Amino acid sequence: MTEKQQPNLVADFNLLAAAVIWGLNVVAMKFAISLLNPFWFNAFRFVFSVLALAIWIAIKRKRSARNAEDAHDLGISRMRYVSTIVLYAFLFGLIYQVAFLMGIFNTSASSAALIMASTPMWTAFIAMIFLKEHLSRVSWIGLMTTFIGTVIVALDKPSSDIAASATLVGNAIMLFCALSWSASAVISRPVLKYISPVELTFWGMGLALPFHILIAVFLQPEADLSIAWQPKVTSAILYSGIFSTGIALAMWSYGVKTLGASHASIYGNLIPLVAMFFGWSMLNEIPTNFQWLGGGLIVCGLLTMRRG
Repeated sequence: MTEKQQPNLVADFNLLAAAVIWGLNVVAMKFAISLLNPFWFNAFRFVFSVLALAIWIAIKRKRSARNAEDAHDLGISRMRYVSTIVLYAFLFGLIYQVAFLMGIFNTSASSAALIMASTPMWTAFIAMIFLKEHLSRVSWIGLMTTFIGTVIVALDKPSSDIAASATLVGNAIMLFCALSWSASAVISRPVLKYISPVELTFWGMGLALPFHILIAVFLQPEADLSIAWQPKVTSAILYSGIFSTGIALAMWSYGVKTLGASHASIYGNLIPLVAMFFGWSMLNEIPTNFQWLGGGLIVCGLLTMRRG
């Protein structure tokens, strides 16, 4: 094995592991919030997420590598730098996270993961409108294919009228969630020249953490928090907070840096498949024919977009 092949294999392993961790995270969250109040679950996992990210940043010693003063020297004002991070924290750390939580609560883990897989499509669309980015004909074909697949998954529903109503609401929330994530991704692009994705996520989640605690306290002051100390629920909190946000994000960032975003996107397509498998095996969520069809179109569309 050559010296060049070895880091590439390590990067591939990191991307694969991150995709598996993120796919399983959807199932872990779905399980935990079926027992523990969703807002308190979010507050607990955010504490561990921020701690995990802070430890990672301290280990890598990137904290002051390129700060706001450096950003000013490189052509971006301190005000724009700070305001962009605050806006990112609002969209990603607060709006997206609450929507993601409520979406999972009201739909299946499989549908949630499949709809979230469409985020590259929404990101490309938003960037085209606001950043005037050009899309090739092939990219447009992929975008429309992904859109059709997302609509099929979003409109899929169980046979029960009550369950169908809740599922449609959950799927609609997940669509809003995907749009929120995509908007935050487009907004954050200017500052990613001066701050790493791990650092940006740390600030996004750190600034939003007090608001998640306040939401839990004011909306569910009498929630039974003893459930959080049940071994399975505690494991889900730690997994979602430490592994899904901290470790997986660091592994993904390493893979993207080593192999590139296009290569990493191939592994990103595995996330909904992992969620569907574990949702099937652990939560007894049997994928529907429409989920398979819509999921296949989403993956094919994303691969086509990458080629374009």
